[in-house]
Amino acid sequence: MSFKNALIIYNPNSGRPCDRARRVADFQQLLAKRGIEADARPTCGPNDASRIVRQAAFEGYELIIVNGGDGTINEALQGLVGTNLPLAIWPGGTANVLAHELGLPSKPEQIANIIARGRLKRVTVGRAGDRYFLLMTGIGLDASIVSRVSNKLKRYAGKIAFWVTGLNHLFTWKPEVFTVDVDGQKFPATFAAIGNSRSYGGGFKVTPLARLDEEYLDVCIFSSRSKLDYIRYLLACAVGYQVKMKDVVYRKVKSVYVNSAHKPLVQVDGELLGRLPIKVVAVPSAVSLVVP
Repeated sequence: MSFKNALIIYNPNSGRPCDRARRVADFQQLLAKRGIEADARPTCGPNDASRIVRQAAFEGYELIIVNGGDGTINEALQGLVGTNLPLAIWPGGTANVLAHELGLPSKPEQIANIIARGRLKRVTVGRAGDRYFLLMTGIGLDASIVSRVSNKLKRYAGKIAFWVTGLNHLFTWKPEVFTVDVDGQKFPATFAAIGNSRSYGGGFKVTPLARLDEEYLDVCIFSSRSKLDYIRYLLACAVGYQVKMKDVVYRKVKSVYVNSAHKPLVQVDGELLGRLPIKVVAVPSAVSLVVP
């Protein structure tokens, strides 16, 4: 599919923000050379990207291009679902997990070429409560880590920010038990990931069998309270071996319900969402992504 016009939505504070506006202007020129007239609008605060997307649909744009991290992409997703607007990713965040999952390059010239080719893939999204996601919902340990990573540390340390915060937090973390209901079967857990993609960030593959174009989500459930076991889990998740571990439950699902009296934290696409309880469902063929 070829595009004549597009709207670039960019987070001026995502990743390392120096000279962000200049780089966006340069990218507009790259697109213009390929026959695509692109306007650009910065986000002005939390959830502003979803408002801009809805306005763009009303104004008749043919494509949304998001320049930012996974959090900005997730905000845009909230406005995209239910429209016919395809989404292109120009990586510009800290972890860029979705970009890694799609096999996107980092150079703007290469991204512009991919957009100009216009190859689209229709994908499933997940919905956690009323929040859509492309990557994952995490309950327990990872959400607790997300709540502790400072924006300043993410900006200046990049991906290392999650490692530093995560390793420090693991030794003081107090696991809270919750229940994951999968097709009527209840599993105890201290950490659960409901993934729509293989990539999880930090080099981990917590749901290594997940695919964006499947009609299912993958759920991976860890139940131990031992921190030594979690070190074992982390090593397994680096290579996807946890799917073979006897003390780990792995299923493909269309919906799960998670609840607990302890109310542990929930994160969606690397951003804190709230606390349990929550229902997570697959929404097949919900959006179109521009892919290499």
